[in-house]
Amino acid sequence: MPHLQIHGIGVFAEEDIPENFCIVEASPLLDINLSEEQFFKLTKEEQSEIKHHGHFDKVLNKWHVDFDMTRFANHSNRPNCEQKYNTHGYYIVTIRNIKNGEEITINYNDFELEHTRNERGI
Repeated sequence: MPHLQIHGIGVFAEEDIPENFCIVEASPLLDINLSEEQFFKLTKEEQSEIKHHGHFDKVLNKWHVDFDMTRFANHSNRPNCEQKYNTHGYYIVTIRNIKNGEEITINYNDFELEHTRNERGI
């Protein structure tokens, strides 16, 4: 299957993945969640890095940066995965079967504010 041209680096399935499969769960060691107070104590350069590589999570009400493969999951209005939440944080689950080589996508609208997406050109 040819790769679609989507903004960003992307992450791709290395095998077929069935529908309703959890592909990743939040990791307290690989994820950063900052309150707005913590975020605004950072330098402008640090804030810029977080805005570029992360987002303001409207569900958690925190600035969030992933340091696992999910930071490469690109936005799509017709995604093949969705981000869900439980008491331990977020997890990403497939919403349909995904073929080997297909790009993993999620809909940023589900968890990110529009103005932060716009700042990143999404």
